[in-house]
Amino acid sequence: MFDYVFFNPAVRDRFLERLRDLDVTCESRDTEGELVVSVDEDLADDVLERIDDLHERLLDEEQALIEQVEAPERHAAGITIQLQDGRSVQAAVDPELLNRLLQAVTIEELGSFVQTIAEAVENPDDIPFCHKAARE
Repeated sequence: MFDYVFFNPAVRDRFLERLRDLDVTCESRDTEGELVVSVDEDLADDVLERIDDLHERLLDEEQALIEQVEAPERHAAGITIQLQDGRSVQAAVDPELLNRLLQAVTIEELGSFVQTIAEAVENPDDIPFCHKAARE
């Protein structure tokens, strides 16, 4: 599942409405001040790309709403990490850094990168990297 995080219910609801228009099944949940929408990662690439583009546009709108309210305590961003035991954890990330990253890579690429790091942390391997690369 891919998770899309929002902080404003109205923006999240617009995202849900657009997913319904695209006939995309999703799950929505509220967790510790975040509004999370999960979609199946097995969707067609073009549909996932449309969802990512929509999410990015809505995040920009959400950021503008936050800035209008001038509530600096709400300037937060996080990355969801799926642990091997099935739990999902949130890692707080500087919003400006996350925005810069998402200008260079897709949300899927960032998620894959973070997940690779999480797996390496959960399963440490002392084999030198050059040996691992030679095996692959």
